[in-house]
Amino acid sequence: MNNTNIKNIKLISELMSFCYKYNASKVNLEVESIKNIIKITLISHNIILPDSILEELKDTLSCPRCHEIEEYYWSLSGDDITDSELTLIGMMIDNAIIDYNKKDKILNMQLLRKV
Repeated sequence: MNNTNIKNIKLISELMSFCYKYNASKVNLEVESIKNIIKITLISHNIILPDSILEELKDTLSCPRCHEIEEYYWSLSGDDITDSELTLIGMMIDNAIIDYNKKDKILNMQLLRKV
């Protein structure tokens, strides 16, 4: 398995851990490779996100991509989802669209990663 696939798997694992941390009962995941772009779509059902956590999620996933940090620190990420892991995910992606329907408790995340 190549390095890009391993990073994608770890990235997805961290995102799913985040969803389960906030009580998601169902997570739909789609990973699509289009030319040199990886598109990850994750939809979490029955997830309860306080406004402060939602804003923190949006902020951390919106930080600029940093290839040097991605290469150096990714192997250091652990099993517990923390702010630093979310920030690291933000540094590994080029774009994030986050939408949360508070009434229906559905979180929709779409991440784009150029490879």
